[in-house]
Amino acid sequence: MSNILEFKPIQRERQAETHDAEIAIRLTDWHAERCAKRERFQPTTETGMNLRERQRRDDAWRRAKTAVDYWRAKMEFEDAWINAARVGTVTAPKPGEISTRDANVRAWREALVALMMTPAPSTAAVAWKKRTLASGQHKRIGAETGPLDRAIERDEAWLKEHPVRRPRPVDPAAVTERKQANDDIRHRIKEVAASLNLSTYEIRPALTLQSRKVCSFIQEHGISADWLLTGEGRVFEIELVNH
Repeated sequence: MSNILEFKPIQRERQAETHDAEIAIRLTDWHAERCAKRERFQPTTETGMNLRERQRRDDAWRRAKTAVDYWRAKMEFEDAWINAARVGTVTAPKPGEISTRDANVRAWREALVALMMTPAPSTAAVAWKKRTLASGQHKRIGAETGPLDRAIERDEAWLKEHPVRRPRPVDPAAVTERKQANDDIRHRIKEVAASLNLSTYEIRPALTLQSRKVCSFIQEHGISADWLLTGEGRVFEIELVNH
């Protein structure tokens, strides 16, 4: 019995394709209904309206990204098919059944450029554009860097003008006070470390002032939390006795 797999359009595969098509139609209808419901609700705040604009951008961004995902998946699948056929795992594709690798790669790069020219809905999308631009894939199909750079600049300016959160007011005095309090806690950690002959490596986690690590340091060495945070009271929960 041969171990070579053959890709044949058998009835089960046809049924699966029909099922997948039905699911795709339902998802499309669901997405359209979701967008319609979203548009019926009108935000009243500036940040809410900005979020709505970003959501509209995100819809266009997702549509453009599907082309990138499709061509990448097609390229990888056909490469895998050819490689598997080479070692006799599956039957080789027939003439015209798959595209050339060059054609797939070009279509994928064209989709990349199209996505890079699509308005970005978030800072994460802008970061993706910058990484993709730095990779230089656009140059391999003759696309110029200038328009892509300008698209990124427009994205950054637009996102800055359309925040979805209001910046919190900063109180310089409170910032200074908090920094001083943190410095005092670190100083007390170093003080108690010197009395217990602890190395810098041993107290490094506590010096980050992350709650979990400070709690662990307090419990491990029996230190008073009140003293560590305020400098008042006794240093240790149970005073050490020198023998």
